Amino acid sequence: MPSLDENREMWNAWNWQTSGHEWSAPWGTADDQWVSTILPRIFSLLPTSSILEIAPGSGRWTPYLLNNSERYIGIDIIESLVLHCRRVFGALRSHPIFLLGDGFRFDMVHDRSISLVFSFDSLVHAEMDCLSAYAAEIYRVLEPGGHAFVHHSNIGEYVKEGKLTVPNYGWRAQTVTAESASNAFSDAGLICLTHEKIKWVLDDYCDCFSLLQKPKNSNMSPDTKPSIFYNDQFGTEVWLSRIRSEKYTKPLSERWA
Repeated sequence: MPSLDENREMWNAWNWQTSGHEWSAPWGTADDQWVSTILPRIFSLLPTSSILEIAPGSGRWTPYLLNNSERYIGIDIIESLVLHCRRVFGALRSHPIFLLGDGFRFDMVHDRSISLVFSFDSLVHAEMDCLSAYAAEIYRVLEPGGHAFVHHSNIGEYVKEGKLTVPNYGWRAQTVTAESASNAFSDAGLICLTHEKIKWVLDDYCDCFSLLQKPKNSNMSPDTKPSIFYNDQFGTEVWLSRIRSEKYTKPLSERWA
């Protein structure tokens, strides 16, 4: 189970030469992954006034978010990655802000100041203590009616009598399930709209996409029953993206390089 210190040690030592784009290879490219998997799930929320990205890493998704927001803040626990993103994106006219976080709070972000909280790829390594703390912080920083899209672990579903019964090739957080995350988000005051369980690598639903909303007013209850479902077509989604990339994206990029 990856602790906060273990996460820091792992990602400090990681070879960031390709800026994490190797993780998009199953889709073809990061562009393909954004268009095929991420954007279809959040297109109705974009563009928006302000985005907080949790754990942007070296900024693989940051350009897409910058292009869809008037104001952007990124928070990461790895100082070298924060400094990298400041160097790469800091001179842009939109003046994106990159902050060093502690893994539990967004102290530098004002209450009710964010319209969309986004995290993809990174929080699959966050255990329930971190995810619960983030849930409270997401509620605090979101403006009323604001949304969050969070990619987190579901491998805890396969822990039986304290032991993991499936391979954990992706270093997923073993204390997290869609249901436990949903409870944490709901306890924080957020409305859980959708929890989509997916097969990220093998035949196990080790990951989950969660779509959340902060109530606009007292008439919206966080006790609303969320949609929790297994998407057994996610692998096909990735495969089709790779095929399109091979036939369209890559030939065009080579032609106009």
